Amino acid sequence: MRRPIIAIACVLLAAAIFFAGPGHRKRLFKESRTSLYTLVSITAVSGSEDRAGKAIDAAYRELDRLGRLLNFYAEDSELSAINRNAGIKPVQVSADTLEIIRTAVYAAEQTEGGFDVTVGPLVRVWDFQKKTIPTFGVVDKARELIGYHHIVVDTAA
Repeated sequence: MRRPIIAIACVLLAAAIFFAGPGHRKRLFKESRTSLYTLVSITAVSGSEDRAGKAIDAAYRELDRLGRLLNFYAEDSELSAINRNAGIKPVQVSADTLEIIRTAVYAAEQTEGGFDVTVGPLVRVWDFQKKTIPTFGVVDKARELIGYHHIVVDTAA
């Protein structure tokens, strides 16, 4: 159910185990980059700077791959296809996107809506670059479109 997150953790764990051969003094190697519209820091433990760098690069490639699937702002992402077709027709997505959606719904259920991935309509009414604040009416209308309980996951298709 948490395969993308587990995949990243496995990459880092495998790298740490692989790089921890006899005679190597393990060190921490940390690199920070912008990924998923935020600053991300990844740390690897290795006796080799080269191997640590390759593991860190692999982790960032995985984050970038997932980001391409789930980019709220990119018209060609699977998430944008879901949003465009919400309430209209089903959208077939990759196994990774499906798993992330299932995990998001589970998190919403466990937090009684405190974590809700359907907040996109509300996010869109704010224009942070122009620093405008929407009216209460616009906010209320956007809120009508929010609700994780509206997400339908159909694995039969």
